[in-house]
Amino acid sequence: MTPSPILISATSPISAEARAVSYRYYADLVGRYYGRPATRMEILDAEAGYPSDDLVAPSGILLLARRGPIVLGCAGMRVRSREIGEVTRVFVEPASRGKGVGRLLMEELELKSRELGVDALRLDTRTDLVEARGLYASLGYLEGEAHNTDHTRTTGSESTAVRQATEVDCVDITASGGAARRLGSPGAASAGGHRGPQAARNDVPALLRTS
Repeated sequence: MTPSPILISATSPISAEARAVSYRYYADLVGRYYGRPATRMEILDAEAGYPSDDLVAPSGILLLARRGPIVLGCAGMRVRSREIGEVTRVFVEPASRGKGVGRLLMEELELKSRELGVDALRLDTRTDLVEARGLYASLGYLEGEAHNTDHTRTTGSESTAVRQATEVDCVDITASGGAARRLGSPGAASAGGHRGPQAARNDVPALLRTS
């Protein structure tokens, strides 16, 4: 029997589905950081530190990936300035990893970000989030300097090509740390990021991507 297709769609960050997947996202992040299952209080504390109520147009967006009624993952973007968006809440359920769900989320997130007038995306990641880092590498990202020093967050990154001087489709915002790639034609995937709760490690530099 052919499995039902994976569908990506926007949702309210305060919907029951969004809150449930957010809880699992932070359970995964906190548990990995401590190397043990996270307690409910630790998860709720992490969530409280990074509210997501603004992940709705025009200030942002939150996407869910579904197969039938089952939520497989999420990805969000928060508009940080007139042209720059910060990718956040990128998460794929463990049973659905390695099946292209993260890539589908990132491609759709870039399209939706462009519709909101965002020209460049930036993101954070953490050394222990190996699946996320693998996804970013597969999308052409390279490690660079972190764009923030918040010890409760992951290492910073922004999705802009700065390696090639001939790259006219780029904006260099490395003065704030990291780099950013202007959103190009549809289909040019952009990677999302994770904010690490509870003193997340800042030992991975920013990720850069050439288009």
